Amino acid sequence: IDFTNNKLEANAARNNSTFTPFDPNDYPDNTNWFDEILRTAFTQKHSLNISGGSENNRYFVGLNYFEQEGVVKKNSYERVNVRITDDIDFSDYFRAGISTDMSITKIDHLAGGLLGQAYRNPPVYSPRNEDGEFTNPDNLGLGQYANPAATLDRWNNVEPFTTRNISNIYFELMPIEGLTLKTSFSADISNYSTRNYARAWNVSIIQTDDSNALTRQYGRQFNYVWDNTITYKQEIDKHRFTVLAGSAYTSYFSQFLNGFNTGVEYFSDASLYLVNGDETTEQQASDGGSKRVNQSYFGRLSYTFDDKYMLNATLRTDGSSSFPENNRWGTFPSLGLGWVASEESFFNESEILDYLKIRASYGMLGNSDIPQGTYILPVDNRPYLSAVFGPYDSTNISQGATITTAVQPDLTWEVVEEYNFGFDSNWFDNQLSIEMDYFYRTTRDAIFPVILSATSGVSTPSGGNDRAYLDNNANILNSGLEFLTSWNKQVNEDFTYNISANATFQKNEISELQTGTIALYNGYRSSSISQVGRPVGEFYVYEVEGIFQDQAEVNNYVDEDGDLIMPNAVPGDFKYADNNGDGRLDDQDKISAGNYLPSFLYGINFNMEYKNIDFSIQGQGVEGVSVFNVKRIDRSGNQNIDQDFYDNMWRGPGTSNTYPAGDVLGGRNPDPNSFNVESGDYFRIRNITLGYTFSENSFFGNAL
Repeated sequence: IDFTNNKLEANAARNNSTFTPFDPNDYPDNTNWFDEILRTAFTQKHSLNISGGSENNRYFVGLNYFEQEGVVKKNSYERVNVRITDDIDFSDYFRAGISTDMSITKIDHLAGGLLGQAYRNPPVYSPRNEDGEFTNPDNLGLGQYANPAATLDRWNNVEPFTTRNISNIYFELMPIEGLTLKTSFSADISNYSTRNYARAWNVSIIQTDDSNALTRQYGRQFNYVWDNTITYKQEIDKHRFTVLAGSAYTSYFSQFLNGFNTGVEYFSDASLYLVNGDETTEQQASDGGSKRVNQSYFGRLSYTFDDKYMLNATLRTDGSSSFPENNRWGTFPSLGLGWVASEESFFNESEILDYLKIRASYGMLGNSDIPQGTYILPVDNRPYLSAVFGPYDSTNISQGATITTAVQPDLTWEVVEEYNFGFDSNWFDNQLSIEMDYFYRTTRDAIFPVILSATSGVSTPSGGNDRAYLDNNANILNSGLEFLTSWNKQVNEDFTYNISANATFQKNEISELQTGTIALYNGYRSSSISQVGRPVGEFYVYEVEGIFQDQAEVNNYVDEDGDLIMPNAVPGDFKYADNNGDGRLDDQDKISAGNYLPSFLYGINFNMEYKNIDFSIQGQGVEGVSVFNVKRIDRSGNQNIDQDFYDNMWRGPGTSNTYPAGDVLGGRNPDPNSFNVESGDYFRIRNITLGYTFSENSFFGNAL
């Protein structure tokens, strides 16, 4: 209530009006909405594995059950899966194998919008009235809200039955020594169904619906890969090489069918079928699908001389139906070189360095994972585009058509090109290992949406509000250093330990944009920008100089001609810097304020064993990453705010020069600004494990 009064006071000052403050005594409740929707979640996993066989036949059978509760109530995931593998050596020249992993899952989905409702709802009312009915937030006089407890109670969106089968079968023929012919077929088949039921309710103005709507969806996916390879291995004196040639055919297929109806009464889950609804025009159905195929041919040569000098060369040609016929194929080479310097004679006398390998590589890889048919220009000729031409009483209907989508008919492969240099080393009787890599990775012809003007008359491929089409838009550079070090020590027969750490320093920038493209804006209220020489999606915002403390400060913030720079500001508003000094606040005044890609990632692990006790701890963190706190400005009405903002918000002259008053939507306060860009740096403990291994002579060991 105090926050709401603060906001209303600032808003009244902005509009030269008056307001009547709310009396906190009229709102005695103090509900923590997150407590109402969250819970302590549990996870359980059980496994039963059987393995065995003979020298020529090896099998494995595994049965697993996994259940995970979500921290939000009514959200859960449950899976049962069976895995079977069998490898058979029919002779010294022929072997075959098969594996299959079959699973059944059930998912109770997270209630849509629930977490946002819990964050924004004022805590000043209880979830239910004294009569047990859900409280209508409209009666508070604070504005329109959705009661989160009612939303959770009504939610009924599940995937009751999803099956998936991932299987592989292979055959290997070894006609002569060193030569292997292999064919392998892998399939990933899944069938799923979803059900979303919205029963009738009447809680508040924005929580009312009498339709009893039911949506059901059925879908299937069938993806498979057929690989065929020929491998020849040979060793002659100090020369060792492997030559491989092969092909791969990959197919991706998906299909779905949607149905919708209203008037479906709920008696139990068994009644939730479309046929139990209204036999009216409300019934709707839709379907769709996609198919994409890739064909690849590849070869690889691996060569080693005297276990010191190494070469690995690969050449592959890939074709994809994702691209137009003239750009369907791409060729991608790679080359890797290695030198085990520690095998040279001049290293023999080193007492501290046990192993040193120096590596260098270059490679290219193509990406075709984009929606199918994005280069094809569709024509919309649905019935509503038809028209009647002729006399008044004419019945001659002419079919109309229109184009509402822009495409790039010359779309081509997105290619990742990378250089890599590094070394591997072991020190002090192999107790210390150090690895380092430098990478220089360029993504050429990166594919992402180009946003067009709202007057262009086209729609986005995803069906949203932005007008866009997919194109090869930019070259993006990622470079950096990666380190990995580990110390292993056996103190005595009873005690061993290991400490390892890894670190990555990385830099991201756009090295080139498509000709004619100045910059690409994205994010909340165009809060991020992608431009040449800067990182992708860098936050581009107004710089907050402080908070206007009184009207005199607003009046004194003028340009060289004496005109107000922020004429609509009031005390408690953000004060934005006029960085170019032209007396206007526009994009020329915005600053780069970090981005979502961390510049430094690191991790540390510790493991130890003492007799039968083992202990491990894993930690991980990032530095140099920023986040844009949209939840503080993407709001309306008298919504709640986080505790940090409430404790530090401006309440009058001198109370804060960092946090504004509560009217965060007033004036230019909601413009993207540096206050909303916060540090995303963190360090967290990912896992702590303490174990005890029972010996065979113990009671538990004998029982097991």
